[in-house]
Amino acid sequence: MLYTLIFTILTLSVAPVTAQEAVAPDRFLVAQQRKGAFFGFEEAASFPTPLPSPFFRVLTSVTSRPGFPPFGSVSVDESVAFSGDWSLAFEVDGASIAVAVPTARIPIYPQSEYEVRARVRTAGLARAGASLVVRLHDLDGREIPGTKRESVPVRTNGEWTMLSVRPPTDIQSAADLTFELHLKQDERPDLSGNVWFDEIEVWQLPRMSLTARPISGVTRLPERPTLQASLNDLATGTLTAVLSVFDLDGALRAERREPISRGRTSLVLNFDDLPVGWYRGRLSLLDGETLLAREDQAIAILPESTRNTLTYEAPHFGVSFSDSFEDPAGTELEFASVLRPDYVSVPVWQSGRPARLDSERSRDMDTFVDALHASGIEPVFELSGLPSDLTLQKVGRTNDDVLEMIGRGDPKVLDLLSNWMAQYGDEVSRWRVDSPGRVSALQIDSALGEIDRRTRTFVAAPILELDVDVLGSRSRSDDSDVFETEFLPMRFLGDGFEGPLRTGESSGLLVIDSGRAFQDDRMRATRVARDLVEAWARGVDYLELESPWNQRSGASSLKGLDAVGYVFHMIASRLSARGPEIPVPLGRGLNAFLLKGQSEEPMIVAWATEGSATMELAPEFGSIRITSIDGTTSSLFDDGSPRLIQLDDAPVFLTGFDRKIARFRAEASMTPEFIEASTGVHECTFSLHNPWAEAIEVRLRPVGPASFRFQPMSRRVTIQPGARERVGFEFTFPRTQVDGALDLRLSAEIIGAREQTAQLLVPTSVQASRMALESSWRLSRDAGGRDNGVLVSLSAYNSGTTPLLLEAFCSAVGFAPMRKAMPEILPGETTTRTFFYPGGQDILPGREIVVGLSELESDGYLVRRLAITEDVGSLLVTEPILDDME
Repeated sequence: MLYTLIFTILTLSVAPVTAQEAVAPDRFLVAQQRKGAFFGFEEAASFPTPLPSPFFRVLTSVTSRPGFPPFGSVSVDESVAFSGDWSLAFEVDGASIAVAVPTARIPIYPQSEYEVRARVRTAGLARAGASLVVRLHDLDGREIPGTKRESVPVRTNGEWTMLSVRPPTDIQSAADLTFELHLKQDERPDLSGNVWFDEIEVWQLPRMSLTARPISGVTRLPERPTLQASLNDLATGTLTAVLSVFDLDGALRAERREPISRGRTSLVLNFDDLPVGWYRGRLSLLDGETLLAREDQAIAILPESTRNTLTYEAPHFGVSFSDSFEDPAGTELEFASVLRPDYVSVPVWQSGRPARLDSERSRDMDTFVDALHASGIEPVFELSGLPSDLTLQKVGRTNDDVLEMIGRGDPKVLDLLSNWMAQYGDEVSRWRVDSPGRVSALQIDSALGEIDRRTRTFVAAPILELDVDVLGSRSRSDDSDVFETEFLPMRFLGDGFEGPLRTGESSGLLVIDSGRAFQDDRMRATRVARDLVEAWARGVDYLELESPWNQRSGASSLKGLDAVGYVFHMIASRLSARGPEIPVPLGRGLNAFLLKGQSEEPMIVAWATEGSATMELAPEFGSIRITSIDGTTSSLFDDGSPRLIQLDDAPVFLTGFDRKIARFRAEASMTPEFIEASTGVHECTFSLHNPWAEAIEVRLRPVGPASFRFQPMSRRVTIQPGARERVGFEFTFPRTQVDGALDLRLSAEIIGAREQTAQLLVPTSVQASRMALESSWRLSRDAGGRDNGVLVSLSAYNSGTTPLLLEAFCSAVGFAPMRKAMPEILPGETTTRTFFYPGGQDILPGREIVVGLSELESDGYLVRRLAITEDVGSLLVTEPILDDME
């Protein structure tokens, strides 16, 4: 087995029966059953009633609870059901609807874990949603304050989903549980729609927990983490505890099943030999094949740290702490200490939370800041909302916008800001102000002035981070003579890049969304990894990930560092302070960059730009190590031939090669940048750079594409250290050469301190500078409306500055070649010619047609291949479009 699992099982005795149980033994026998209640509405087949027992409709006129008028209807319905034949249906008519069960119907055991589950389906709702409400009551039927719990309202658009709610457990006086099924309206109510509920279950669950040691679940080799599971089952019957470990791909790496009886049980799992990586530990409770409960705990095993010295060069990688940041010495500090990002953003001002610097808070924050600096982590203080200290003082405001309140010059806000900057300005240079609302240009100017007056007094080398739109909304943009504070624009990336960043957007700070917590782990990790390297390659100075730990989505939660946070760290540990030095051509359809850092280990990061691509590693790279985003490393040994590796959009890191030979290959270029689509002789010049400390002699020999003919066949050149030399060639290629991207391949025999050969890959393209071609095909009839076939359309555009005389041509296997002259095309104009292949719908599918344009008064010759799909679909019997000028 790849690794060793050590489990410890400990079963303790059950506590004696309490006096409360002795008073009502029957009641608590019911409460200790695993499934406390089930409502499937199938009794309606025998006893059809609009509202089955024990449900009652909640109406304002009866219960005095506001918001529930007698609008809409509730009834059993046999047309829609999750299982069986019947469900409970709501028909919406502009108001909220609720049904409930009374007290004394679902007894519960005090201080036990319960969960209410309901299947729900909605249709026709635009703003309203269905939800589940659970309440606890005492023996007298009174609702216990603070025990109400409610699910998030949902709209399912005709699909079934499950709502689940767990009421609080530590309620000694709890005796009964009630639940309600709700249709909750928005401020603008839906006037129609339908909701169905089915299979409502009340489960009594063991009290269970799954934790890690250390508490973050993150360790760095040689330290190893531990998983600890604790269960306390008070109900009758036997359960099965399943402790599983999954890797980033969801593959099961280990599983252990143990029967659990009444009492307490503990399980321990040690990760003795697991490799570096991210894992999801999962504790599942099964009653037969029914899943009763589940808890997830993330485990991350990091490689040994190689970070010896601090550096202040871009790019910088950071994480932001959550909005619920309260305890400076808590779990998030442990995460930061282990992950060691370049910086962390901490919300020191939060809505509804105190921020006044009393002695206790100052002491805790001092300890926190000192701990970050001791780990080489820069703190960033974020003012994300108005603290409760200010709201309790009734600071006049219209919203929770800190920037607006500073701009208004509110003295209480400015005094608190001064106190924080005076206290921490020597240790915290970067400050961030959130502005969720629309703030006027004058208020922005005023706020920046107020902040700058305090930063220049209290803060060393101050940097203020603001949303880029806020900075762009100022009434004045020239800060050189006004502010001493440096402004850092912030941008937020949610769905990935769509093309390159515009000019001026490569600097500043980019916050990357970590995605929905319970999407596929590998998919989320790959997306974030791709976003990170894309932003890094564009030269972004600061890259930040929103708190990637302790994620929650509805009733599901993942404790610890999630997969995105792990991958963020693996990438940041390689790219921090090492920007892209130069692109490295390793194949079409992929990006590859050599990292900066002459004193660091040479490294290339590569990824496919769309879908997948083949990376080609020439023999001169030698033996290569490839590391994936999850930390998995494999070796490619040098066998003297090129090695082809299939890449997807997940970045990989290449190490083990010689930096000088990588630079020599990467810096080879050609002039002109593209090859003119024309017949005849072409001239080009290859530029070579010598990255070595001694002069080299290079014999350069073009070797591809195979259809190109170069003269002379090779040339020799001497290049001094650090110098660049140009080598000229002439070449021809056949008239059948299609336009588009291609790679020129050259063999470079290098004689220097040692002799070696490098295979150069120079990306270029064949294209026409004076004309453009658009080609298409469809099924049609001929001009006479008699024969069916394939109609090909060629449109020529004059992209030059002088008139063109062109001829369009088409060639397909099984048909005679066709050519048609075009009238004179003026600059900026387009002309179309069509070619008809009778019976082509039977012959051409799955083949290619060669199409193109030739200049009648010069050697311009543009060729393209037009693919006819295998499945041509239904024959479109329409008139073909006519040639222009016909």
